[in-house]
Amino acid sequence: MKKVFYFLIVLVLVFTSCKSTEKLLRTGQYDEAVNIAVKKLQRNPNNEKQAKILGIAYPRAVERDMERIKFLKQEGQPGNWDEIYNLYIKLKKRQDLVETVTPVSIGNHTVKFDHVDYDPSIIEAKNRAAQYHYAMGKRLMKEGNRYACRKAYEEFRKAKFYNPAYLDVDNLMAQCLEKGTTYVLLKPVNRTIYRLPDDYLQNLVNFPLDKLNSQWIIYHNRDARNGDYSIIVYVVLKAANITADKEVEKNYTESRKIKTGYYIKRDANGNVMLDSNGHPIKIPKYSTVSCRVREFQQIKVATIIGELQYYDTHTGQIVNSVPISAEHRFFNAYASVGGDERACSDRTRDLMDNKPVPFPHNLDMILAAGETLKDVIWQALVDNKYFLVRKY
Repeated sequence: MKKVFYFLIVLVLVFTSCKSTEKLLRTGQYDEAVNIAVKKLQRNPNNEKQAKILGIAYPRAVERDMERIKFLKQEGQPGNWDEIYNLYIKLKKRQDLVETVTPVSIGNHTVKFDHVDYDPSIIEAKNRAAQYHYAMGKRLMKEGNRYACRKAYEEFRKAKFYNPAYLDVDNLMAQCLEKGTTYVLLKPVNRTIYRLPDDYLQNLVNFPLDKLNSQWIIYHNRDARNGDYSIIVYVVLKAANITADKEVEKNYTESRKIKTGYYIKRDANGNVMLDSNGHPIKIPKYSTVSCRVREFQQIKVATIIGELQYYDTHTGQIVNSVPISAEHRFFNAYASVGGDERACSDRTRDLMDNKPVPFPHNLDMILAAGETLKDVIWQALVDNKYFLVRKY
């Protein structure tokens, strides 16, 4: 019974696949019909139905492509050679595929197709397409602006696809890449009242710039082009605000219940009560103890305020500005205790081990804030990366 069931399933699958192939043929989907027919003939060279479908679908697919090629050639547009080339490649690949199963016999009839040498036509289309894209690239280069150079680069890239050794295409692509690229210089500027070390300022823009770069936008954090940059991103430190040394005193009391001993449990007659092991039952005794805490907190805060200014060197305009800021907090706490120290919390015990320390100098506070500010600058550059990509 199971064998009959599986046999019926196979029959249904075969019937369905054949019907779908015939439907492809009826609806003009000749390539799909050819592909399915070839696959089935590769598995079963005696599949008469698929051989018949191949005998109809393949010539129709070829005819359709050749008619399209004829139209494109008659139209005479130089830009048509890309499509003509792709059609000839398609014709050749289809022929190669079909020849893996042909000639195939159907009863007394053999399905076979004449072999066509498409190589001369492919070579002609490649050369014509390369000529077209090369000429387009040269024409675009004459416009001189970076957007035209980027388009020219793509035209030369296409010409090189068709012929890697085509004329001086590599040199022209290099020229387009240089002229089409927007170079961006990150330049830190200190306008605070503090004299900040040069290496501190430079460190603010020392990033893995490859994560910011795109095909046509290249960032530098040092001047490697003798000032020849389209955009300068000034990382301007406008102000550094530092609070005065501040010490805050807090006084509070801490209390805790502690075990101070035990008493023997007795019954109503005053007799000692025993547990299951015959031992006197002991009841813990608790007392509340307290201590007075004097906590001292040393606080100092440095805040750096700045701005990223995107400066267009060609127009002399600031085209984008992004506020930035960062702070560094110095904090130290210590405490002294009076009373019963057994009442102290774990935090208070830690504070008792601490000591007062000298407040850091203002410049040290600014330098410490710089590490946080560097992360802020990086995030601002990442967030505004596509501003330059879209506009430049």
